[in-house]
Amino acid sequence: MSQIPFQNIGRGVTTGLMIAVALLGMIQPASAASIQTFFGIDQGNGTVPTTPVNALTARNSFVAEFTSTGIENFDSFAVGSFPSLVSFPSTSITANATNGASNFIANGPDNGAFATSGTQFLDTGGSVNATFTFSAPVAGVGLYVSDMSDGGSAPDQLQLLLTLEGGGTTTVTTSLTTANSNANVFFFGVASTDPSQRITAIQITNSFPTEGDVFGMDDLTIGTSLTGTAAPEPGSFMLLGTSFAGLLALFAQQRRHSKQ
Repeated sequence: MSQIPFQNIGRGVTTGLMIAVALLGMIQPASAASIQTFFGIDQGNGTVPTTPVNALTARNSFVAEFTSTGIENFDSFAVGSFPSLVSFPSTSITANATNGASNFIANGPDNGAFATSGTQFLDTGGSVNATFTFSAPVAGVGLYVSDMSDGGSAPDQLQLLLTLEGGGTTTVTTSLTTANSNANVFFFGVASTDPSQRITAIQITNSFPTEGDVFGMDDLTIGTSLTGTAAPEPGSFMLLGTSFAGLLALFAQQRRHSKQ
């Protein structure tokens, strides 16, 4: 049976194929995770900000992305310890925690670092290397950070290494400067907008651990699932089917003309 070269199928069939392929691409899920970030910072000028507008706005925008959230505020742990297991109330998710640096629970201000809720927070002592491995994949993770990158010879950045479903990883980093004041506070959060590439673990590090930049972390927050999913509309499938039907009809017509 003879084959018809692609370039000879005809303009109508070619157009139909292009439309069908375009529609198919529109409704296919993304092959890699798409990470959305949330960030807002408020300066303390030596004292804790009384109204952290920017950090709170970023946090609220982050929370609004999810159907439910849970927060670990570190208030239930012994001062001076590092928790090996954390929980997120209002969800069934927990996380195993490992400490690769000298991080510990503090219950009072430390060189400008402070608790953003309750009385306790995770004190970094200038260097952080903490990993939280979730009992079930989550759609997003965020936290408050206080007194980071307030001077020094180079900016100190917070780095989040995300492990995704399927084993892939991606890193997101803040863009701080050295101009931040003592007792500043920011919220930094990430959300995976691809429901098939949720977050299974997060490793938190800082880019300049040798500087000794003491900062605190508090209110570790997870989002269990996104408020909306990228499910294709039924009309998209109908339109795609119509395009393929038109393609086949035009192809058959071109074959009849070529035999005449």
